[in-house]
This record gives sequence, structure tokens and C-alpha cells, in this order.
Amino acid sequence: MGCASLEDRRRYFVGLQVYRAVSLRRPHCISEMFQRWDTGMAPRTRSSSLPQLTVPDSSSEVRRRSFSIMGARLWNDLPLAVRNTESLPQFRRRLRTYLTSCR
Repeated sequence: MGCASLEDRRRYFVGLQVYRAVSLRRPHCISEMFQRWDTGMAPRTRSSSLPQLTVPDSSSEVRRRSFSIMGARLWNDLPLAVRNTESLPQFRRRLRTYLTSCR
């Protein structure tokens, strides 16, 4: 990741873990932290063609920085081109490109 800030590195590694949990369903103990948001009641949009994750309620800053909340928010904010990736190596490249372009 070159000279990325600590926050960028954190987002990158959280993104990798969420991809593994959501797309590969492993490890099981982490994949069960994330619940897919039921889009059946919402209007169909381009961003809803892939599952969004439910972001749990949080009342404290510490809770908002937890893996389950930060991971769900990061996943939901990713463009479809990044989320809709076939393989982990391809996801790594796209995620790195996306995060460096957001600086």
C-alpha cells in the first residue's frame, strides 16, 4: 500500500475481511457478523443489485469504530465495480485503487 496512512491501511484490511466474509462466506465466525439488507421493500436501483449490509445502530464513537459497523459501512460505500469482483486478488487491486483515489 505504499505510504498510506494508518486509517487507509485499516480501511484496506477491513475491506479485505468483509469481502472474504460476504463473498467467500469465510471465516464463518466473521461472516455471521454481517447481515444482508433485505432490498425487497426498497425500490430497485443499480446499487441494490448486489447485497447491501445492515449497519447496526451505534450510540458511541467506540461502537461506531468496531469491525462490524465500520466493515458494513465501508462495504455499502464501495462502488459496484469493486464489490462485484470475482476473485480476491482482483478485489484487492480494485479496493486499493478505490481507496487511493478517495484521498
